[in-house]
Amino acid sequence: MVKIFFPSQFPENCSPSQRFRFEQFEAFLNDGDIHITLEPFIDENTYAVIYKKGNYFKKVFGVIKGFVRRFISLFTLHRFDMIYIQREASPIGPPVFEWLYAKVFRKKIIYDFDDAIWIPATSKNNRISHGVKCFWKIKYIIKWSAAVIGGNDYLCRYALLYNKNVFKIPTSVSIKKTEPFLNQPKEPMVTVVWTGSFTTLVHLYELAPYLLKVYEATPFLLKVICNAFPKFDFPQLKYIEWNTNNEFSEIASGHIGIMPSEKLVWSEGKCGFKLIQYMSLGIPCIADHTEANKHILDNASGIIVYEKEEWVSNLTQLINDPELRKNLSVNGLQRVKELFSTEKNADALIRIIMNLKEKK
Repeated sequence: MVKIFFPSQFPENCSPSQRFRFEQFEAFLNDGDIHITLEPFIDENTYAVIYKKGNYFKKVFGVIKGFVRRFISLFTLHRFDMIYIQREASPIGPPVFEWLYAKVFRKKIIYDFDDAIWIPATSKNNRISHGVKCFWKIKYIIKWSAAVIGGNDYLCRYALLYNKNVFKIPTSVSIKKTEPFLNQPKEPMVTVVWTGSFTTLVHLYELAPYLLKVYEATPFLLKVICNAFPKFDFPQLKYIEWNTNNEFSEIASGHIGIMPSEKLVWSEGKCGFKLIQYMSLGIPCIADHTEANKHILDNASGIIVYEKEEWVSNLTQLINDPELRKNLSVNGLQRVKELFSTEKNADALIRIIMNLKEKK
């Protein structure tokens, strides 16, 4: 038996990154006699306000409670074989706990990250946290880890600068969970779907003028699945408030999935999970070019756009060509099964854990 302590940032089943990077593997790990103890830094009450404006007292009090929990948990580390860290053990401050885990308690750390989180970026609603995020700490956490898991090649290349025991596991989706939605009834009108958090709405805003050009030639419904209402005008827009119960059904009822990105270094760290979700639900995709997106979508399974102006012709073609959409859907679903399924990538994670367990 292997016992792993997971000092997560958020409560279980709240953060998409945390859910799809680790939590969904837990059943497979249990089958492999690997048992997880999850302890969130941010509790549920604090999570409810952490990304909203104001509520400063609740946020500060929630963070203080998080540090207290982390400190108390140090006295339980003797029960565990290793520690799994996803992004960071505390969302602000220097890597104190990571240093203690590795250098004082001599625990093997598996470190997982799926964004270019060494590059400074914070929410507009939490600008005050920018100065205490300590983005520089990521390279040290990587150095102190026994194994590092990156979500794409760009992240793995960065990790290799500081650690040679680096593995790539793409963000994955469970085929067993998405298959029941493959025959989901479609919206009556051709529907273009975008899903994401409020922090990534900026990418959709940048694409909005080009979506309007497409709409003027070929009307369509734009469905936005998000935890915040989009602040731009569109002739036919359907907003769906995101939750774990509707994310698959609302995507699957659309006809086309889109993933716009800004041309920033930060964007290269994104793991393209929107595309993987779309493909697993039988939705053809179109996305801005990034290294990760190009790896996810080959020519048979989706469309990569290199310049914003290309969105107009490519999206118009997808809207007007049901046969092309069908072909991309079939090929995309098969590609997810081969490369991006939870069922497949759980084996890779189990091998990493068991190899660390055997090493002295």
